[in-house]
Amino acid sequence: MGSYKANGGGKEDALVTPNSLYLKLGESDESRQATYFSPFKGHIPAQQLSDICNAWQTATPLGDTRFGESFEKCLKLKVGQDRSGRPKRALTTS
Repeated sequence: MGSYKANGGGKEDALVTPNSLYLKLGESDESRQATYFSPFKGHIPAQQLSDICNAWQTATPLGDTRFGESFEKCLKLKVGQDRSGRPKRALTTS
C-alpha cells in the first residue's frame, strides 16, 4: 500500500512504521493526517494540471527543451513520446 495511504489516509499497513518527524505533525492521527495533506490543498491551474497529465501519459520530462535533453543525456536513452506512425522507409538504389 505505501506510506502515502498509511500516513495521509490512516490506512493500516504492517510495513509502514511512522517516523519521528511524522509523529511531530500533531497530537492525534487526525491532526497528523490534516497537517500531512495541508501542502496539497492549494489550487493547481487547469493548464498546469493538463501539462502534468500529458507529461505523465507520454513519459516526457516536464520542463523546457534543455531540461529534457539533459535528462536524456543523464539516462543515456530517449524519453517521451516519439513521432506517431511508421518510420520512414530508407531509399534504395537500384
